[in-house]
Amino acid sequence: MTEKNISIESWENLLAERVRNPGARRAALKYIEKLTAAGVPPIFDFEQLSELVGVNRGILAGLVENAEAFYRSFTIPKRSDGFREISSPAPTLLMIQKWIKTNILDEIPVHDAAHGFVRGRSVVTFAKAHVNKTALLHIDVSDFFPSISLKRVYVMFRDIGYAPNVSLFLARLCCAGGRLPQGAPTSPSISNIVFSRLDARLSGLARVAGLEYTRYADNIALSGSHINIRLIELISNILLDQSFKINRKKTYLSTRNGKRIIAGISVAGERLSLPRETKRNLRQQVHGLLKYGFFEHTAHIGDLDPIYAERLVGRLLFWKHVEPHNQFVSSAIQSIRDVQTTLDYKP
Repeated sequence: MTEKNISIESWENLLAERVRNPGARRAALKYIEKLTAAGVPPIFDFEQLSELVGVNRGILAGLVENAEAFYRSFTIPKRSDGFREISSPAPTLLMIQKWIKTNILDEIPVHDAAHGFVRGRSVVTFAKAHVNKTALLHIDVSDFFPSISLKRVYVMFRDIGYAPNVSLFLARLCCAGGRLPQGAPTSPSISNIVFSRLDARLSGLARVAGLEYTRYADNIALSGSHINIRLIELISNILLDQSFKINRKKTYLSTRNGKRIIAGISVAGERLSLPRETKRNLRQQVHGLLKYGFFEHTAHIGDLDPIYAERLVGRLLFWKHVEPHNQFVSSAIQSIRDVQTTLDYKP
């Protein structure tokens, strides 16, 4: 049984045995009640945190004092131009972060407008609110995770109810170089919790303007019958007030018929779909792979990645998620998987 599951009565008995001062006992019980009501485990000190996460105190101290030394950084290409830096935590730190996510962060509610990294919501639910609207505003937030500082993460844990010392321990275990790293399992949940107040503020602004508002990680979308272009600057100032900046290159306002794409999904029609160019590209890749086989096709297009077929299936599964009744997608996925069962990837 973990501290998260211990009843208040059991805590009272434990405190009666270990804490003699009645005032200190009352304060400790009040602390426990607040955290228990939030659904998170009460943590009093470093020693207890060490026991909960199952890591030796000396090792845990090293992680708390110098967490950034326990990350491996690398870059991956973005869907658009450029590269994204990923910071992958070492196994022990990863285990601790997963514990924090499961036992603490997953218990904290986030705003209804947040659709990224939330159970039961997805990029599809994010985009669905904006289908076939006359006006669409898409705003991209620059450096989303790194914009969230150690201090802000510390305040988040304090707001949950943890004591200052415990909040600092937890914040340091979730940050690297004083910022939220992209690659830690805790970062998505923390970003949603931290951004909840902004979600509430932007959602209220949208409601007053008669607009729909949703957010998927660093993608913000508003839609309705009419959007004043000055809304971009207003939202920019609101975000800047909380140390977030918008990416001007990926921010646009659409008020005419034509392309309406958010997070790789077209919302221009009466239902969600993949953009035509994306569909055409995927059809060509499927055709080439099935007709010429893995080696000849990948050599022809200059993509010799050994997991090319898996990547293609992944993109097709995304297409199926957006258009679940598309027969071509289901057939293509099955055909490629049949190809993958052969030794030389030939049909």
